[in-house]
Amino acid sequence: MLILANMKKYIYELLVKYEEEIERILDSSTKKIYKLGELRTLFGDLEIFKPSDYRPLFRLKDLVGFLIKKKYLTSIKFQTPRTEILYIMNGANEYQLMIALRPNGYYSHLSAMYLNGLIKQDSDMVYFNKEQPLRPSYSNLDQSRIDLAFKNKQRITSARTEYNGKIFWLLSGKQTGNYGVIEKTLKGIKVPVTDLERTLIDIVVRPAYSGGVGQVLQAYKLARSFVSIEKLVETLHKLNYTYPYFQSVGFYIDKSGVYDSHEIQSLASYKKIIYDFYLDYQIDSPSYSKKWRVYYPKYLDK
Repeated sequence: MLILANMKKYIYELLVKYEEEIERILDSSTKKIYKLGELRTLFGDLEIFKPSDYRPLFRLKDLVGFLIKKKYLTSIKFQTPRTEILYIMNGANEYQLMIALRPNGYYSHLSAMYLNGLIKQDSDMVYFNKEQPLRPSYSNLDQSRIDLAFKNKQRITSARTEYNGKIFWLLSGKQTGNYGVIEKTLKGIKVPVTDLERTLIDIVVRPAYSGGVGQVLQAYKLARSFVSIEKLVETLHKLNYTYPYFQSVGFYIDKSGVYDSHEIQSLASYKKIIYDFYLDYQIDSPSYSKKWRVYYPKYLDK
């Protein structure tokens, strides 16, 4: 134990000698968020990592521990659902965190509602989607299958992490080739996010990630002046869901009371309505729209 303690002390003192160079390397980097391998690359030319006859074997985790102790970096353990660690410098934009974790993903649902102006204030819930690999689709839909699926609660991902007063959710959506994903500028950085029309569909599909059906209805009202119904219908076609979410989209447009009759008709004539559908999961004593054949919570009638 004494030998180990002496070794740790020696390594710490060695790192202190190199602290000025370590700080210079960090300051010269354009990044503020790192994975472990990126830190290895960043500090790869540091003298203490080079072979030597008079220095003990130096490990990356010794340097990382030093950087955390000296408060150059903070570590966050993300549940994705496996544990993944990001190392963050002071001043990092929190909207860069999920991008660093999943560079090919994008902000969606409640976060996309904020970025598209559908809610006025940022939420303490941050939603980021990384699409799943392409899977075979099955179209053997019937009413009993729909009823059974929506009788239960919506499945909620376990891939969520609390940090700095927010909960960061990593979602695994269907493969769309990042359809409808654009860039928006937030706090000086560009972030990938679903566009308005894609967002309006995503929040219908997963209301639990979107503030609930009441919030979704409000979003449809607020979107009236700048949404393209033609593009919304096109996006529905491109996403090609097995479940008839177009009925829910049509219901929201109709229920919001702010759209023209021809815009409502665009959804009504999109496809033939074959099944009864549900606005949300596990609705208690729902109301029913005969026009859209959609069950919905009674409080939306108030």
